[in-house]
This record gives sequence, structure tokens and C-alpha cells, in this order.
Amino acid sequence: MKKKNAGLRFFLPLRGDNDYRTDGITNPESGGGPKPKGAWRMKAPFRIGDLLVYVFILLLTAGSFAGLYRMGVGKDVRRVTVEVGGKLIATYDLPKGNKEREVRVDAGNGCYNLLKLTSSGVSVEEANCPDQLCVKWGRISKPGQSIVCLPHKVVISIVGNREGEPLDDIASILGWNHGTAVGMMVGNSGW
Repeated sequence: MKKKNAGLRFFLPLRGDNDYRTDGITNPESGGGPKPKGAWRMKAPFRIGDLLVYVFILLLTAGSFAGLYRMGVGKDVRRVTVEVGGKLIATYDLPKGNKEREVRVDAGNGCYNLLKLTSSGVSVEEANCPDQLCVKWGRISKPGQSIVCLPHKVVISIVGNREGEPLDDIASILGWNHGTAVGMMVGNSGW
């Protein structure tokens, strides 16, 4: 006697007396009679309680990622420092709200970089250097990020709330601040 939906019983348990499993396979011999010895009732694979647990875990995970993202964006961004030839020439506060500010940095000998300051960061909009890498770099927005124009020896950096905060733990052990590390990149370290 062929059973109706016998192939689906493994995946979709049906309610009734024949919904018992022994040794991992459906029991076709039970024939609607009493539960065979050693068999156990199949459980629905997905219930409303399971759904609530999955939704809770999903919301908890999404909330964790959102919190981590918000912790790292925009809170410590306060000032932009501009160095030419390893010497600090200007410090600008980032504008608040939707305001923008353009600043021209003269590097000497007719060399210039045009900076665009917004509440979300700083970028180089225009420069007369040959490689234009500083323009292609894009916007920086987090403390510790820098844009470097090597032909003009211009370094634009974002710093946090405290003056001279270290780049990382190793830099703080060595006594370097952001200006020291960037000065070594440009070539004014004396090493």
C-alpha cells in the first residue's frame, strides 16, 4: 500500500498517528495503530517562539553594528590641521550643519591646494601639482586620517578633541604625535 505524501514526511511533518520516527526514518509499518516502541513524535521544525528568538537576535546584531558605526563617525572630528614643509601653518574648525568653507593653501613658488571643509570632513578640490593624487584622494572624516600632497609638501590632517593625541598605542609609547609621524612620511624627521 502506497502512502500519500510519503516523500514529504521527512521535511514537512503531518499531524496524525503516523507521524512517528524511529532510527531517523518515517515508520510506514505503524498503519495508524499505537505508537511503536522506541519511536518519538516529530516536532514542527519552526514555531512562533523560534521566530521571536530569531527576530530578537537579528535586532540585537543590527543594533550592535549601528552602535559601533555611530561610535566611530563624527564624534571626535573637530579640527583640520594644515602643514607645509613639516611646519604647522593653520588649524581650521570644521563648519557645523550644512555649511561649507573653501580655504586656499599657498605652498610657495606659485603652488597651491584648494581645500573644501564641510561638517563631515575635508577634501582637496583643486591643486596645481602634476600628479593630482591629493585631489583624487577624496574626503577624509576621521581623526588620524591625512591627505598628503608630496610635490607641494602639504599635509592636511584631521585631529580629535585633544591637541597632539597619539595615532595608536605604539605611537604613544614612542612619544610620537600625529605631526611627528606625518613629518617622517614627508621627509622632515632627521632620521
